[in-house]
Amino acid sequence: MAGRLAHAEEHCRRQGQAWTTGRRFILQRLLEAGRPLKAYELIAMLQAAGRPSNPATAYQALKGLLAAGLLIRVESLSAFHAVSPQAGPQALLVCRSCRGVTEVGLPEEVRAWLAAQQGDFRPEGWICEVVGTCSACSED
Repeated sequence: MAGRLAHAEEHCRRQGQAWTTGRRFILQRLLEAGRPLKAYELIAMLQAAGRPSNPATAYQALKGLLAAGLLIRVESLSAFHAVSPQAGPQALLVCRSCRGVTEVGLPEEVRAWLAAQQGDFRPEGWICEVVGTCSACSED
């Protein structure tokens, strides 16, 4: 985990983004959890650690991590998930049972088609979630 946090810090510096103790705390908790967490879960973790825990502080840290590409919002779960900064769009496989998320790179052909369709449009984000049941939950 220390390596992922060091990589995240370096990534933020290269992008000119601030690497604050709040962002580090939030990212570390997401990495430790290994699954998406809702904002209120993260706020409770801030409170339990005796850190500033008002919603504005938590959302400011989340906003910075989103902008840096270090986490994504899993829309179908209304939660946040730590990711490695990726080049290009990723699709997410989201398990409704265990709330697990798997990142899947899109084939080069899909990326090329998406780029060709953009024209003068400036995308602000990408959401591609496939919701279902993972193989581990299917066996239960």
